[in-house]
Amino acid sequence: MNFNSIRVKYTATFCAIAVFFIIQVLMSFALVSKTENGMQLFGENFNPAISAVINADRDLYQARVAELEVLYPDITADGIAAAKADFEENAQQAYDRMQKYKQLLTMYPDISQKLSTFKTSFDNWKSAADKVFSLAQGGESDAARALSYADSLAKFNELRSVYNTAGELADGKSASTSQETLDEVSHSQFVLAIVSFIVIAATLFSGIVAPKAMADALENLSSKIKGLNLRDPHEFNLNYQFV
Repeated sequence: MNFNSIRVKYTATFCAIAVFFIIQVLMSFALVSKTENGMQLFGENFNPAISAVINADRDLYQARVAELEVLYPDITADGIAAAKADFEENAQQAYDRMQKYKQLLTMYPDISQKLSTFKTSFDNWKSAADKVFSLAQGGESDAARALSYADSLAKFNELRSVYNTAGELADGKSASTSQETLDEVSHSQFVLAIVSFIVIAATLFSGIVAPKAMADALENLSSKIKGLNLRDPHEFNLNYQFV
């Protein structure tokens, strides 16, 4: 094969264009996939997780309100029972939603590690609040009130700080992940722009330079053929390879 022939050069040029075009298409698909993954992560993980912990914090407050209701001087036994049922429902929701939060962000073990005290804090608070209800149901309203505003409140605040930490961790991880995604997309767009420029340049080159080279070769060949008429056919030895 004559690597200096026009056919080889022309074929190599178009093959190079095809390769760059394939790279451009693959990078475009990768860029779209990266963007979709980022959107999916926020839509299916971060946003639901943040919503879960906000609702869990609300449930925790409602459980505390239910506990405070049994401290009313004129509350009846039925009222205590209703407040207890409301307390249990909201406490369970506060627990379940935190579990949902941790499940949604399970791909970030550093978050789970920072919330490792949740179960202990929740159990300590629940135990103290249950004692408040037990004292109220036994008619020991003063003891129930003292326990609710002391040990139970302290453990409630300790537990709520865990929920607050969970919200801050989700917000921080969401912001950092968003920035990382934007940086990766920006870098991919820059590389894609370079590849696109190469494809355009190669296309222009093949569209301008290659036809000119072919025309020059044809003109050169034509000149040699014309010279054939001016020389002895036995002396002429055409040694030119067009293709």
